Amino acid sequence: MAVWYVVLIFVISFLTILISKKCRLKKQFPGPKGTPVIGVIWGLDLASLHLKLYEWSKLYGDIFQFSCLGKKFLVINSSVVLRELFLKEPNSTITADRPETFFGNYIYKNSDVVFASSDHKWARRRKLMYKLLHAYGEGLVDVERQIRYNLHSLTEEIRLLQNGTIDPSNIVEEFILNTIEVLCGEPVGVYRALKDATTERDAAGERWFTADNHWTMIHDIITGGHLSTKGTLLSLIHILAKRPDIQKSIQSEIDNVIGVDREPVLADRQHCPLVTAVILETLRYISHLPIVTHNTSKPTHIDGIPVERNTTIIVNLWTMHHNAKEWDIPFVFKPERFLHADGSLLPSTNTIRKRMLAFGVGKRGCVGDVFAMSRIFLFVSTLLQHFTILEPKDEPLPDLLPRDLDPGVVLQTKPFKVRFVKRNNRY
Repeated sequence: MAVWYVVLIFVISFLTILISKKCRLKKQFPGPKGTPVIGVIWGLDLASLHLKLYEWSKLYGDIFQFSCLGKKFLVINSSVVLRELFLKEPNSTITADRPETFFGNYIYKNSDVVFASSDHKWARRRKLMYKLLHAYGEGLVDVERQIRYNLHSLTEEIRLLQNGTIDPSNIVEEFILNTIEVLCGEPVGVYRALKDATTERDAAGERWFTADNHWTMIHDIITGGHLSTKGTLLSLIHILAKRPDIQKSIQSEIDNVIGVDREPVLADRQHCPLVTAVILETLRYISHLPIVTHNTSKPTHIDGIPVERNTTIIVNLWTMHHNAKEWDIPFVFKPERFLHADGSLLPSTNTIRKRMLAFGVGKRGCVGDVFAMSRIFLFVSTLLQHFTILEPKDEPLPDLLPRDLDPGVVLQTKPFKVRFVKRNNRY
Protein backbone atom coordinates (compact mmCIF):
# COMPACT_ATOMS: atom_id res chain seq x y z
CA MET A 1 0.00 0.00 0.00
CA ALA A 2 2.85 2.34 0.85
CA VAL A 3 4.44 1.64 -2.56
CA TRP A 4 1.28 2.61 -4.47
CA TYR A 5 0.97 5.73 -2.35
CA VAL A 6 4.52 6.75 -3.21
CA VAL A 7 3.90 6.04 -6.92
CA LEU A 8 0.69 8.10 -6.85
CA ILE A 9 2.46 11.03 -5.22
CA PHE A 10 5.25 10.78 -7.80
CA VAL A 11 2.80 10.75 -10.73
CA ILE A 12 0.84 13.70 -9.38
CA SER A 13 4.03 15.66 -8.77
CA PHE A 14 5.32 14.84 -12.25
CA LEU A 15 2.05 15.92 -13.92
CA THR A 16 1.95 19.10 -11.86
CA ILE A 17 5.48 20.02 -12.93
CA LEU A 18 4.70 19.14 -16.56
CA ILE A 19 1.50 21.20 -16.65
CA SER A 20 3.16 24.13 -14.91
CA LYS A 21 6.03 24.05 -17.38
CA LYS A 22 3.62 23.87 -20.32
CA CYS A 23 1.69 26.86 -18.99
CA ARG A 24 4.89 28.82 -18.57
CA LEU A 25 5.92 28.00 -22.12
CA LYS A 26 2.55 29.03 -23.56
CA LYS A 27 3.03 32.34 -25.30
CA GLN A 28 0.91 35.25 -24.18
CA PHE A 29 1.01 39.00 -24.43
CA PRO A 30 2.46 40.99 -21.55
CA GLY A 31 0.37 43.49 -19.64
CA PRO A 32 -0.88 44.63 -16.24
CA LYS A 33 -2.29 41.73 -14.26
CA GLY A 34 -4.88 43.44 -12.09
CA THR A 35 -6.88 41.42 -9.59
CA PRO A 36 -9.00 38.29 -10.15
CA VAL A 37 -12.40 38.83 -11.79
CA ILE A 38 -12.36 42.65 -11.83
CA GLY A 39 -8.98 42.96 -13.56
CA VAL A 40 -7.50 46.47 -13.80
CA ILE A 41 -10.73 48.43 -13.42
CA TRP A 42 -9.53 50.36 -10.35
CA GLY A 43 -6.60 51.80 -12.27
CA LEU A 44 -8.63 53.13 -15.21
CA ASP A 45 -10.18 56.50 -15.89
CA LEU A 46 -12.22 56.03 -19.07
CA ALA A 47 -12.18 59.74 -19.90
CA SER A 48 -8.38 59.75 -20.09
CA LEU A 49 -7.84 56.10 -20.99
CA HIS A 50 -5.45 57.07 -23.80
CA LEU A 51 -3.00 58.54 -21.28
CA LYS A 52 -3.01 55.38 -19.14
CA LEU A 53 -2.48 53.23 -22.23
CA TYR A 54 0.43 55.49 -23.21
CA GLU A 55 2.05 54.86 -19.81
CA TRP A 56 1.51 51.11 -20.07
CA SER A 57 2.94 51.01 -23.61
CA LYS A 58 6.29 52.14 -22.20
CA LEU A 59 6.27 49.13 -19.88
CA TYR A 60 4.77 46.44 -22.09
CA GLY A 61 5.68 47.36 -25.68
CA ASP A 62 3.92 47.37 -29.04
CA ILE A 63 1.19 44.88 -28.05
CA PHE A 64 -0.11 44.22 -24.57
CA GLN A 65 -3.27 42.89 -22.99
CA PHE A 66 -5.36 43.45 -19.91
CA SER A 67 -8.69 42.27 -18.55
CA CYS A 68 -11.52 44.25 -17.04
CA LEU A 69 -14.59 42.63 -15.45
CA GLY A 70 -13.84 39.37 -17.24
CA LYS A 71 -13.45 40.97 -20.68
CA LYS A 72 -10.13 40.72 -22.55
CA PHE A 73 -8.61 43.74 -24.26
CA LEU A 74 -5.66 43.72 -26.65
CA VAL A 75 -3.88 47.07 -27.16
CA ILE A 76 -1.99 47.88 -30.39
CA ASN A 77 0.59 50.65 -29.99
CA SER A 78 2.60 50.41 -33.22
CA SER A 79 1.64 51.65 -36.69
CA VAL A 80 3.66 48.81 -38.25
CA VAL A 81 1.80 46.17 -36.23
CA LEU A 82 -1.53 47.86 -36.94
CA ARG A 83 -1.04 47.97 -40.71
CA GLU A 84 0.01 44.32 -40.68
CA LEU A 85 -3.08 43.42 -38.65
CA PHE A 86 -5.68 45.47 -40.54
CA LEU A 87 -4.38 45.17 -44.09
CA LYS A 88 -3.56 41.45 -44.41
CA GLU A 89 -6.00 38.56 -44.47
CA PRO A 90 -7.35 36.73 -42.64
CA ASN A 91 -6.96 39.15 -39.73
CA SER A 92 -8.13 42.20 -41.68
CA THR A 93 -11.57 40.56 -41.85
CA ILE A 94 -11.49 38.86 -38.44
CA THR A 95 -10.68 42.15 -36.67
CA ALA A 96 -13.20 44.29 -38.61
CA ASP A 97 -16.06 43.81 -36.12
CA ARG A 98 -17.08 46.33 -33.48
CA PRO A 99 -17.64 45.56 -29.79
CA GLU A 100 -21.31 45.47 -28.88
CA THR A 101 -22.62 48.67 -27.31
CA PHE A 102 -26.02 49.77 -26.08
CA PHE A 103 -25.97 52.67 -28.52
CA GLY A 104 -25.07 50.51 -31.50
CA ASN A 105 -27.46 47.69 -30.66
CA TYR A 106 -30.55 49.54 -29.47
CA ILE A 107 -30.35 53.07 -30.86
CA TYR A 108 -28.72 52.42 -34.23
CA LYS A 109 -29.88 48.77 -34.35
CA ASN A 110 -26.64 47.84 -36.15
CA SER A 111 -27.84 49.74 -39.22
CA ASP A 112 -25.11 52.38 -39.65
CA VAL A 113 -21.47 52.32 -40.78
CA VAL A 114 -19.54 53.34 -37.66
CA PHE A 115 -21.04 51.16 -34.90
CA ALA A 116 -22.39 48.17 -36.81
CA SER A 117 -20.35 45.00 -37.11
CA SER A 118 -19.18 43.88 -40.52
CA ASP A 119 -21.25 41.72 -42.86
CA HIS A 120 -22.06 41.93 -46.58
CA LYS A 121 -24.78 44.56 -46.03
CA TRP A 122 -22.47 46.68 -43.89
CA ALA A 123 -19.77 46.43 -46.56
CA ARG A 124 -22.23 47.63 -49.21
CA ARG A 125 -23.38 50.57 -47.05
CA ARG A 126 -19.78 51.54 -46.36
CA LYS A 127 -18.89 51.38 -50.05
CA LEU A 128 -21.81 53.69 -50.86
CA MET A 129 -20.81 56.19 -48.14
CA TYR A 130 -17.17 56.10 -49.24
CA LYS A 131 -18.13 56.77 -52.87
CA LEU A 132 -20.37 59.72 -51.96
CA LEU A 133 -17.97 61.42 -49.53
CA HIS A 134 -15.03 61.06 -51.89
CA ALA A 135 -17.06 62.55 -54.73
CA TYR A 136 -17.97 65.57 -52.60
CA GLY A 137 -14.48 65.74 -51.11
CA GLU A 138 -12.88 65.96 -54.53
CA GLY A 139 -14.95 68.99 -55.36
CA LEU A 140 -18.31 68.74 -57.07
CA VAL A 141 -18.68 72.23 -58.53
CA ASP A 142 -22.00 73.17 -56.92
CA VAL A 143 -20.93 71.98 -53.47
CA GLU A 144 -17.52 73.66 -53.61
CA ARG A 145 -19.08 76.92 -54.77
CA GLN A 146 -21.53 76.90 -51.87
CA ILE A 147 -18.83 76.19 -49.28
CA ARG A 148 -16.66 78.96 -50.70
CA TYR A 149 -19.65 81.30 -50.45
CA ASN A 150 -20.05 80.30 -46.80
CA LEU A 151 -16.37 80.99 -46.19
CA HIS A 152 -16.70 84.40 -47.84
CA SER A 153 -19.54 85.23 -45.45
CA LEU A 154 -17.41 83.97 -42.59
CA THR A 155 -14.49 86.26 -43.47
CA GLU A 156 -16.87 89.21 -43.60
CA GLU A 157 -18.09 88.32 -40.12
CA ILE A 158 -14.52 88.08 -38.80
CA ARG A 159 -13.68 91.40 -40.45
CA LEU A 160 -16.30 93.08 -38.28
CA LEU A 161 -14.71 91.52 -35.18
CA GLN A 162 -11.08 92.11 -36.12
CA ASN A 163 -8.59 93.36 -33.56
CA GLY A 164 -10.97 92.29 -30.82
CA THR A 165 -10.18 89.35 -28.57
CA ILE A 166 -12.69 86.58 -29.28
CA ASP A 167 -13.37 82.91 -28.65
CA PRO A 168 -13.04 81.33 -32.14
CA SER A 169 -15.29 78.39 -31.35
CA ASN A 170 -18.41 80.14 -32.67
CA ILE A 171 -16.70 80.87 -35.99
CA VAL A 172 -15.58 77.27 -36.31
CA GLU A 173 -18.99 75.92 -35.33
CA GLU A 174 -20.67 78.09 -37.97
CA PHE A 175 -18.33 76.86 -40.70
CA ILE A 176 -18.83 73.21 -39.74
CA LEU A 177 -22.61 73.46 -39.53
CA ASN A 178 -22.78 75.24 -42.88
CA THR A 179 -20.56 72.57 -44.42
CA ILE A 180 -22.71 69.77 -43.02
CA GLU A 181 -25.81 71.55 -44.30
CA VAL A 182 -24.32 71.71 -47.80
CA LEU A 183 -23.21 68.09 -47.63
CA CYS A 184 -26.49 66.68 -46.36
CA GLY A 185 -28.91 69.18 -47.87
CA GLU A 186 -31.04 68.70 -50.93
CA PRO A 187 -31.00 68.59 -53.91
CA VAL A 188 -27.33 67.74 -54.51
CA GLY A 189 -26.26 66.47 -51.14
CA VAL A 190 -25.57 63.09 -49.60
CA TYR A 191 -29.03 63.09 -48.01
CA ARG A 192 -30.69 62.83 -51.42
CA ALA A 193 -28.26 60.20 -52.70
CA LEU A 194 -28.83 58.01 -49.63
CA LYS A 195 -32.58 58.50 -49.82
CA ASP A 196 -32.55 57.34 -53.43
CA ALA A 197 -30.76 54.18 -52.32
CA THR A 198 -33.76 53.21 -50.16
CA THR A 199 -35.74 52.54 -53.36
CA GLU A 200 -33.16 50.12 -54.78
CA ARG A 201 -33.60 46.36 -54.62
CA ASP A 202 -31.09 43.52 -54.72
CA ALA A 203 -31.07 40.49 -57.01
CA ALA A 204 -33.71 38.80 -54.84
CA GLY A 205 -36.01 41.81 -55.06
CA GLU A 206 -35.36 42.87 -51.45
CA ARG A 207 -34.40 46.34 -50.29
CA TRP A 208 -30.77 46.27 -49.19
CA PHE A 209 -30.84 49.86 -47.88
CA THR A 210 -33.62 50.83 -45.48
CA ALA A 211 -34.94 54.03 -43.93
CA ASP A 212 -33.06 53.06 -40.74
CA ASN A 213 -29.82 52.84 -42.71
CA HIS A 214 -30.55 56.28 -44.18
CA TRP A 215 -31.14 57.93 -40.81
CA THR A 216 -28.22 56.35 -38.95
CA MET A 217 -25.69 57.08 -41.70
CA ILE A 218 -26.72 60.74 -41.86
CA HIS A 219 -26.30 60.80 -38.08
CA ASP A 220 -22.80 59.29 -38.49
CA ILE A 221 -21.86 62.14 -40.82
CA ILE A 222 -23.25 64.89 -38.60
CA THR A 223 -21.82 63.71 -35.27
CA GLY A 224 -18.52 62.36 -36.55
CA GLY A 225 -17.83 65.27 -38.89
CA HIS A 226 -18.77 67.89 -36.32
CA LEU A 227 -16.68 66.74 -33.37
CA SER A 228 -13.54 65.75 -35.29
CA THR A 229 -13.47 68.86 -37.50
CA LYS A 230 -14.14 71.16 -34.55
CA GLY A 231 -11.22 69.73 -32.60
CA THR A 232 -8.90 69.99 -35.60
CA LEU A 233 -9.77 73.56 -36.63
CA LEU A 234 -9.68 75.00 -33.13
CA SER A 235 -6.33 73.29 -32.53
CA LEU A 236 -5.00 74.76 -35.79
CA ILE A 237 -6.06 78.26 -34.80
CA HIS A 238 -4.50 77.86 -31.35
CA ILE A 239 -1.22 76.48 -32.74
CA LEU A 240 -0.91 79.17 -35.43
CA ALA A 241 -1.47 81.93 -32.89
CA LYS A 242 1.47 80.54 -30.90
CA ARG A 243 3.63 79.88 -33.97
CA PRO A 244 3.81 83.11 -36.04
CA ASP A 245 6.78 81.64 -37.93
CA ILE A 246 4.66 78.83 -39.36
CA GLN A 247 1.76 81.18 -39.97
CA LYS A 248 3.98 83.58 -41.93
CA SER A 249 5.30 80.72 -44.09
CA ILE A 250 1.77 79.54 -44.88
CA GLN A 251 0.71 83.06 -45.84
CA SER A 252 3.73 83.35 -48.12
CA GLU A 253 2.74 80.10 -49.85
CA ILE A 254 -0.85 81.27 -50.21
CA ASP A 255 0.26 84.63 -51.64
CA ASN A 256 2.52 82.94 -54.19
CA VAL A 257 0.05 80.27 -55.29
CA ILE A 258 -3.35 81.94 -54.90
CA GLY A 259 -2.65 85.65 -54.55
CA VAL A 260 -5.16 88.23 -53.34
CA ASP A 261 -7.47 88.55 -56.33
CA ARG A 262 -9.37 85.27 -56.02
CA GLU A 263 -10.60 82.84 -53.40
CA PRO A 264 -8.81 79.53 -52.72
CA VAL A 265 -10.20 76.48 -54.55
CA LEU A 266 -9.62 72.78 -54.01
CA ALA A 267 -7.36 72.60 -57.07
CA ASP A 268 -4.88 74.78 -55.14
CA ARG A 269 -4.11 71.99 -52.70
CA GLN A 270 -1.58 70.30 -54.95
CA HIS A 271 0.40 73.54 -55.09
CA CYS A 272 0.27 74.26 -51.34
CA PRO A 273 2.33 71.48 -49.71
CA LEU A 274 2.99 73.46 -46.53
CA VAL A 275 -0.71 73.97 -45.83
CA THR A 276 -1.26 70.22 -46.20
CA ALA A 277 1.78 69.43 -44.04
CA VAL A 278 0.50 71.71 -41.26
CA ILE A 279 -2.90 70.00 -41.38
CA LEU A 280 -1.31 66.54 -41.23
CA GLU A 281 0.94 67.54 -38.35
CA THR A 282 -2.04 68.97 -36.46
CA LEU A 283 -3.91 65.68 -36.87
CA ARG A 284 -0.87 63.77 -35.62
CA TYR A 285 -0.07 66.16 -32.80
CA ILE A 286 -3.53 66.32 -31.24
CA SER A 287 -4.70 62.80 -32.18
CA HIS A 288 -8.26 64.00 -31.65
CA LEU A 289 -9.63 60.43 -31.86
CA PRO A 290 -7.18 58.88 -29.36
CA ILE A 291 -8.44 55.29 -29.36
CA VAL A 292 -10.63 53.16 -31.62
CA THR A 293 -12.05 49.75 -30.76
CA HIS A 294 -12.44 46.66 -32.93
CA ASN A 295 -13.55 43.13 -32.07
CA THR A 296 -12.47 39.69 -33.24
CA SER A 297 -15.23 37.70 -34.96
CA LYS A 298 -13.42 34.35 -34.51
CA PRO A 299 -10.28 32.93 -32.87
CA THR A 300 -7.04 33.92 -34.56
CA HIS A 301 -3.34 34.50 -34.02
CA ILE A 302 -1.66 37.88 -33.74
CA ASP A 303 2.11 38.02 -33.79
CA GLY A 304 2.08 34.23 -33.39
CA ILE A 305 0.06 34.33 -30.16
CA PRO A 306 -3.49 32.91 -29.97
CA VAL A 307 -6.29 35.44 -29.57
CA GLU A 308 -9.79 34.37 -28.58
CA ARG A 309 -13.01 35.24 -30.34
CA ASN A 310 -14.76 38.35 -28.98
CA THR A 311 -11.50 39.97 -27.87
CA THR A 312 -11.70 43.75 -28.02
CA ILE A 313 -8.78 45.31 -29.87
CA ILE A 314 -7.91 48.84 -28.81
CA VAL A 315 -6.20 50.81 -31.56
CA ASN A 316 -4.06 53.14 -29.47
CA LEU A 317 -3.69 56.01 -31.97
CA TRP A 318 -2.63 58.57 -29.37
CA THR A 319 0.40 56.48 -28.44
CA MET A 320 1.23 55.69 -32.07
CA HIS A 321 1.31 59.40 -32.88
CA HIS A 322 3.46 60.25 -29.84
CA ASN A 323 5.81 57.29 -29.91
CA ALA A 324 9.46 58.35 -29.90
CA LYS A 325 10.33 55.15 -31.78
CA GLU A 326 8.26 56.34 -34.74
CA TRP A 327 8.47 60.15 -34.53
CA ASP A 328 11.32 62.56 -33.96
CA ILE A 329 10.51 64.69 -30.90
CA PRO A 330 6.83 63.63 -30.97
CA PHE A 331 5.58 66.30 -28.56
CA VAL A 332 6.97 69.12 -30.72
CA PHE A 333 4.84 70.54 -33.55
CA LYS A 334 6.95 70.04 -36.70
CA PRO A 335 5.06 70.20 -40.03
CA GLU A 336 8.36 69.88 -41.88
CA ARG A 337 8.38 66.19 -40.95
CA PHE A 338 5.86 65.71 -43.80
CA LEU A 339 7.95 67.61 -46.36
CA HIS A 340 10.97 66.78 -48.52
CA ALA A 341 14.04 68.96 -48.18
CA ASP A 342 12.91 70.91 -51.26
CA GLY A 343 9.56 71.74 -49.62
CA SER A 344 7.44 69.27 -51.59
CA LEU A 345 4.94 67.05 -49.79
CA LEU A 346 5.87 63.48 -48.93
CA PRO A 347 3.70 61.06 -50.93
CA SER A 348 1.10 58.94 -49.16
CA THR A 349 3.30 55.89 -49.83
CA ASN A 350 6.16 57.35 -47.81
CA THR A 351 7.01 55.52 -44.57
CA ILE A 352 6.48 58.65 -42.48
CA ARG A 353 3.08 59.34 -44.04
CA LYS A 354 2.05 55.74 -43.34
CA ARG A 355 2.64 56.33 -39.62
CA MET A 356 0.01 59.09 -39.55
CA LEU A 357 -3.20 57.16 -38.94
CA ALA A 358 -5.70 59.82 -37.88
CA PHE A 359 -8.15 58.42 -40.45
CA GLY A 360 -7.45 54.80 -39.62
CA VAL A 361 -6.55 52.06 -42.06
CA GLY A 362 -8.14 48.95 -43.54
CA LYS A 363 -11.78 47.93 -43.67
CA ARG A 364 -12.72 50.37 -40.89
CA GLY A 365 -10.74 53.35 -42.16
CA CYS A 366 -12.57 56.68 -42.13
CA VAL A 367 -14.72 57.06 -45.26
CA GLY A 368 -14.71 60.86 -44.95
CA ASP A 369 -10.95 61.49 -45.04
CA VAL A 370 -10.89 63.21 -48.45
CA PHE A 371 -13.90 65.37 -47.61
CA ALA A 372 -12.42 66.39 -44.25
CA MET A 373 -8.98 67.25 -45.65
CA SER A 374 -10.44 69.31 -48.51
CA ARG A 375 -12.72 71.35 -46.25
CA ILE A 376 -9.98 71.99 -43.70
CA PHE A 377 -7.72 73.18 -46.54
CA LEU A 378 -10.36 75.65 -47.75
CA PHE A 379 -10.90 76.94 -44.22
CA VAL A 380 -7.21 77.44 -43.40
CA SER A 381 -6.20 78.91 -46.76
CA THR A 382 -9.16 81.31 -46.84
CA LEU A 383 -8.65 82.42 -43.24
CA LEU A 384 -4.91 83.09 -43.61
CA GLN A 385 -5.35 84.74 -46.98
CA HIS A 386 -7.33 87.48 -45.21
CA PHE A 387 -6.15 87.50 -41.60
CA THR A 388 -3.25 86.99 -39.23
CA ILE A 389 -4.07 85.17 -36.01
CA LEU A 390 -2.54 86.74 -32.91
CA GLU A 391 -2.50 86.04 -29.21
CA PRO A 392 -4.71 88.22 -26.99
CA LYS A 393 -3.17 91.45 -25.75
CA ASP A 394 -4.51 91.28 -22.24
CA GLU A 395 -4.33 87.58 -21.33
CA PRO A 396 -1.77 84.82 -21.94
CA LEU A 397 -2.44 82.05 -24.44
CA PRO A 398 -0.78 78.86 -23.18
CA ASP A 399 0.85 76.41 -25.54
CA LEU A 400 -1.43 73.71 -26.90
CA LEU A 401 -0.18 70.48 -25.32
CA PRO A 402 -1.62 67.11 -26.44
CA ARG A 403 -1.82 65.81 -22.86
CA ASP A 404 -3.93 68.80 -21.79
CA LEU A 405 -6.73 68.50 -24.35
CA ASP A 406 -10.18 68.02 -22.87
CA PRO A 407 -10.80 64.25 -22.67
CA GLY A 408 -13.63 62.39 -24.35
CA VAL A 409 -14.32 60.13 -27.30
CA VAL A 410 -13.01 63.00 -29.45
CA LEU A 411 -10.44 65.26 -27.76
CA GLN A 412 -11.11 69.01 -27.80
CA THR A 413 -9.19 72.17 -26.99
CA LYS A 414 -9.92 73.99 -23.78
CA PRO A 415 -11.66 77.35 -24.32
CA PHE A 416 -9.26 80.07 -25.51
CA LYS A 417 -9.26 83.48 -27.17
CA VAL A 418 -7.31 85.00 -30.07
CA ARG A 419 -7.32 88.07 -32.30
CA PHE A 420 -7.91 88.13 -36.06
CA VAL A 421 -6.12 91.06 -37.70
CA LYS A 422 -6.81 91.92 -41.33
CA ARG A 423 -3.78 91.62 -43.58
CA ASN A 424 -2.79 94.64 -45.66
CA ASN A 425 -4.17 94.95 -49.20
CA ARG A 426 -6.68 92.16 -48.75
CA TYR A 427 -10.00 92.48 -50.55
